[in-house]
Parts: sequence; structure tokens; C-alpha cells
Amino acid sequence: MGDLDLFSKGMEVEVCSDDVGLRGAWFTATVLRSNLKKNKICVEYKTLIANEKDNKPLREFVNVVNLRPIPPREIQRSFQSSDEVDAYHNDGWWEGVVIKVLDNSRYSVYFRSGKEQIDFNESQLRIHREWVNGIWVPPMMEEEEKKKVEELPFSQQKKQVEKKKKNQQKVEKKEELPLSQQQQKVEKKEELPLSQQQHKQVQKMKKNQNKTSSKLEVEFNEGMHVEVSSDEEGFVGAWYTATVVKVIGKNRFLVEYQTLRTDDESELLKEEVDDLHIRPPPPEVPQVDSFSRLEEVDAMYHDGWWVGVISKVLGNSRYIVYFREGNEEIEFGSSQLRLHQDWINGKWLRLSEALLREVKEV
Repeated sequence: MGDLDLFSKGMEVEVCSDDVGLRGAWFTATVLRSNLKKNKICVEYKTLIANEKDNKPLREFVNVVNLRPIPPREIQRSFQSSDEVDAYHNDGWWEGVVIKVLDNSRYSVYFRSGKEQIDFNESQLRIHREWVNGIWVPPMMEEEEKKKVEELPFSQQKKQVEKKKKNQQKVEKKEELPLSQQQQKVEKKEELPLSQQQHKQVQKMKKNQNKTSSKLEVEFNEGMHVEVSSDEEGFVGAWYTATVVKVIGKNRFLVEYQTLRTDDESELLKEEVDDLHIRPPPPEVPQVDSFSRLEEVDAMYHDGWWVGVISKVLGNSRYIVYFREGNEEIEFGSSQLRLHQDWINGKWLRLSEALLREVKEV
């Protein structure tokens, strides 16, 4: 991103927004013209309208850092639990995570930005990718495979696609096992042991939880250590360690941050939060000596854990991490990083092992 010359007049692009309620979504548009002085580009959206009265397409100038080319098309593929995807919803592509594989090529997707869960057809999903420094991350891994398949007779093409789907379904069955059973089947370095306290909390969840609900039926008691997120501009994408001071009603809590202080620096900051912005601390994992390119991590930065992606591996256990929310890259040492995990419906999820294996082979 960031190169005005890349986006020429008439080019189809995708545009993201910094507006509250639209973060995490990309909308298709066409480039009309650019403003070199202000580093902005005028676009006309394909699915957004200026107003309902005249039904004309919305036109606006957007910062060049909020633009990217249209992601290349892939051959149709199945998805598995914990795949990061884009889902077509409300006229745009929204970033989410597959948390359950349903019947008839349908999937339940959890959206971090809105903290909600929605079911989609396979045709409404695509693998999530980031446009970083002129390349797609993770790379388009299927291009060579697609060309090879297209050179085969149609009957053989169909067999290749069906074979791939069967292999992915085997992985999906493994991914749908409870976390404790998954841990017994992976290497020790990939294990995510839950503490006894967290295990008890998970057991207290309702057995018949509503499938479309993202609320977590976990009891957060006074004195419990937690992590807290915020939707406030400039803090999206970060989790801060805190302690529950008081339970206020059923779904609200007074917390005291461990790293944030009041404006006058006289004491630790206390704040009231709801159950959508609080979670148990991630389970402890063995210290990771090295991280791989494209691996999703949390980086300790400005007193909080910020989710990012390793964009470059440097020497001496140092890494460049790309942050989606701020569209910036920052260098960190391995001691400042941890493997990223998502707390979704009482489970800690990581980017699927299958996708990571595909990425590392590139």
C-alpha cells in the first residue's frame, strides 16, 4: 500500500474504512482520479450508495493506505476450523475466523471486530490475505497448482478437486475435536494446556449455547486476572492485563489495569467493561525460541498485547511485525512476542496447522 502510481484510473480496488462499525471490512470500488498533494484517491464504490433517494454510487476521496488491488481469484476450496477468512456480508468482505464446519458446505464464522458469529455458504468465503509491501500475505499458493489442473482433461480436473476436498475434510474432523483431545495429537510445542481455573470456567458454560451467540458464559470473579480489549480509536487490536475489582450485575465488571495508569499517574486505571471485552489470560505455552514468517503473534507494545503478523525474520531473534489496524511495521525481539490465540466460545483457537504448513512450504 501507499504507492499512488499503483492505482491508475479505472482500476478495480478494495477499500477499507477507519469508521467505527466498518473496521475489518473491504469494499470493492473503481479508481476515478488521484490527488497527489494530499496522497488521496477518489473512488466510486460498487456496493455502497450515497443516499437512498437517488441510489447513486458513493464517491469519496480515501487515503492511499486504505486501498489495495483486488485479491487474485483462487480455485474453489473447502475451509476448516480456525481458518482466517473474509466473508461477504453487508456489501463488503469482513475478516473473520471459521469456528465450526457445518453440513452442506456451510461454516460458522466469528468476527473479532463485532464479536458476533454468523453462518455462511462456502461461496461467500475466501482465504484472508493482507496486501503488505506489494505482495499478498500469505502468498497465492494455488496459482501453480491451478495452472497444472487446468491443463488436464476436465474429468481429471474434477478428480483433483474432489481429492483435495476429501483431504481437507479429514483435517476438519480432527479440528472439530475438543481442545484437550487436539492437544494430545500435536507436538508438545503446539500444546495449549488450560489451567485448572480456566478449565473449571469452561465447564460452567451453558451446554446448549445459542449457535449464533458470541457471548461467553464464563464467571469472572473478584480478584481474577483477565485481559481487556477496547473499541476506542487507537486501542483496537490490543489486550491489556487487568484484575477484576467488582462484578457489576450479570455482564459488567469493574477492572483495574496492571499497566495503564490515570492521567495524573497517581494510581492504576480502573474502568467498567462488559463481557464482550474481557477474557481469561491465554494459557501459558513454552517459550518460543523462533517464529516463522507469516505467523500470527501478539506483541507487547505500549503496555498491551497487540495482534500482528511476522512479515520478516531478522537475525539475532528479532522480527518485523505487521499490524493490520495501524497499517505499520515495527521491529521486536522474541521476548516481546507470544503466539496469538483467540478466545472464542470458551475455546482457545490458533491459525489452522494446515494453512500454516501450506504457507511455510512457499
